[in-house]
Amino acid sequence: MIIQLINNVSLLVMLAVGLQMLSRYVADESFSFKILAGLLYAFVGIIAISTPYELQPGIIFDGRTIVLTMAGLFGGPITVAIPGVICAGYRAYLGGVGAPVGVVTILVAGAVGATTHYMGRSNPKWFRPFRLWLLGFFVHGIMVFLFFFIPDMTPGMVMRELGFNFLVIHPLAFLILALVILEGEKRLAAERALQQSEQDYRNLFQNHSAVKLLIDPKSGAIRDANKSAAQYYGWSRKELRTMTIHDLDTAPADQIWRHLQDMDSDCHLEARHRHADGQVHDVRIFHSNITFRSKPCLHAIVLDASKERLLEEQLRQAQKMEAIGHLAGGIAHDFNNSLQTTLGYTQLLKELDIRAANLRDHSDNQSAFLKEITDLEQSQQHYLDQINQSCVYAASLTRQLLTFSKRQIMQPTLLNINHVTEHMLKMLRHFLGEQIQLDFLPTSQPGSIHADSGMIEQVLMNLTINARDAMPEGGTLTIETRPISFDAAYCAAHPWAKPGNYILLRVSDTGCGMDQDTKDHIFEPFFTTKAPGKGTGLGLATVYGIVKQHKGLIQVYSEPGFGAAFNIYFPMTDAKAPEASEIEENPEVQGGTETILLAEDNEMVRKLAAHILENAGYTVLKTANGVEAVTCFEAHNAPIHLLFFDVVMPEMNGRDAYARIQTLNPGVPVLYTSGYNETAIHNDFVVHEGVHLLQKPYPPRQLLQMVRQCLDNAQTQPESV
Repeated sequence: MIIQLINNVSLLVMLAVGLQMLSRYVADESFSFKILAGLLYAFVGIIAISTPYELQPGIIFDGRTIVLTMAGLFGGPITVAIPGVICAGYRAYLGGVGAPVGVVTILVAGAVGATTHYMGRSNPKWFRPFRLWLLGFFVHGIMVFLFFFIPDMTPGMVMRELGFNFLVIHPLAFLILALVILEGEKRLAAERALQQSEQDYRNLFQNHSAVKLLIDPKSGAIRDANKSAAQYYGWSRKELRTMTIHDLDTAPADQIWRHLQDMDSDCHLEARHRHADGQVHDVRIFHSNITFRSKPCLHAIVLDASKERLLEEQLRQAQKMEAIGHLAGGIAHDFNNSLQTTLGYTQLLKELDIRAANLRDHSDNQSAFLKEITDLEQSQQHYLDQINQSCVYAASLTRQLLTFSKRQIMQPTLLNINHVTEHMLKMLRHFLGEQIQLDFLPTSQPGSIHADSGMIEQVLMNLTINARDAMPEGGTLTIETRPISFDAAYCAAHPWAKPGNYILLRVSDTGCGMDQDTKDHIFEPFFTTKAPGKGTGLGLATVYGIVKQHKGLIQVYSEPGFGAAFNIYFPMTDAKAPEASEIEENPEVQGGTETILLAEDNEMVRKLAAHILENAGYTVLKTANGVEAVTCFEAHNAPIHLLFFDVVMPEMNGRDAYARIQTLNPGVPVLYTSGYNETAIHNDFVVHEGVHLLQKPYPPRQLLQMVRQCLDNAQTQPESV
């Protein structure tokens, strides 16, 4: 009996090993596997029947019940049908008094296993150890019961001869074999999952068309690279695996290490990678943290951005050209209007001179002659006023362009916002016309701001023109000023605000208003709602730039049909600005007899400046550039009291010429003039303290005032520039 038991155990082990080997080569869900597994179960069952333990002649028992139950439990009806038919037929062929019971036992074991197979598919708990043992005990209990029906087999004999084996040994053997098969299936499933993972890795990484790298985040070593990476970089995959990211990335080593250390989450970055042929390409890298072969690494997808950058550059260039065309059209429109006014009134002035000459030659009536001369003089004054206003507008447009291009120099002083606004009211009413009412509501407690008065005037001018265009049928423009403070609570509720004390300059109108989309774009350069050629799109962009340059805040409130309000907040300063009574509106201009060295490369401007100064009594030495100015200073024997230098000149600019002259006479003062400036007489286009700058275009009165001021303060030297 021991020998038969050993044989049965060996057969069962062979069955388990055979099933695992079969599962490695044939899909266990396929029909072929079910057929082959059934033949394997049948083969083991036949061997078991052929080497039984014979209780009596014709009465045998063996491990077939275990085999058939396993076939049904793990294989299902198709798998168990094959060994069931074969083993039942073979047992019937062997014959004997126990043959009918043996055949029934085979069929019952297979049926119980197949039934449990379907129950286990819907409830994995059936494959727990206790239930498996219970299943083995149940099958062999039925077998013991069937033995009671064999002739000459009493219950006592059955239990004495077979009870221990059938009810203890066989259920335990069934449990062990089932666990071995289950463990084999788990191991096989894990192997297949690993194989599938490797296959997925090959499909997603090695065979993917995107350039992919696996990078060690600690060392920067390239742990793997796919075929596309080899084709892209020009090195083989084997060569890439011996390299580090430092061999590819052209960035400094510390920056690369910083990127590697900061890659704690999925993100992307831009870099420049070198190739085997020495070329460097712009790339965009998308990376994520993964585990590869039980080690953390970075999975990087590299996209070539060179073509994209080229397309972006082409798009930017096209947008620039479109913007320049739009700007040129708007500027041409505004300048043509200004030139038309200037040229037109200039021609009318010439005609007035002709008419005045004709009157002198042909007038016989003295009274009529005087009246007509008076009318001509009034017309002449009107024409001159119009020419002056046209030139002022052209100069304002130029300053607007310089501000937008960040070439407008700011000369901040202490200002009272009320005084600046009041000074502008007359000109603003002129631009608004008779259909629009202008109201000014000044604060009774004005504070001081540190600002450039010309830029504040430009803000008021641009907002006024913008409001005028929004009220073609007329309306009201209101300018208000008042102090206001923002505390931390207000700033928390309004992210655009910053804590502090401000002077509010509010410009509101009763015009057509704006929708939300327009409000979102009004401060963008070249954005305009006007017809093509009717505006530059720089007005509000310039306002925004000036406010930001003064470290101020700006907010716009508007709805369609309800007008618009621009709230501008300039930081308030503790210092007190001069009172209006302390500022002379048109101070008396004084000339002098001092000698002035003039350096100006533009001949017309040079002649005009010399004429203005000479008419005021000054002696003017005229030069065309810095080199001539230095030579003239060295050759002139008499004292030179003031240098009047253009900043931008050929051969030698005004700053360098002044530095050379300082070595000859450190005490001579200088007055600079410029339309715009690229040299270092300012910080961020705020003039150095002590440096005197007269911006073009300048009226004669302002030139004479600045010259007199520099001469009177000759002891004050400008800082080193």
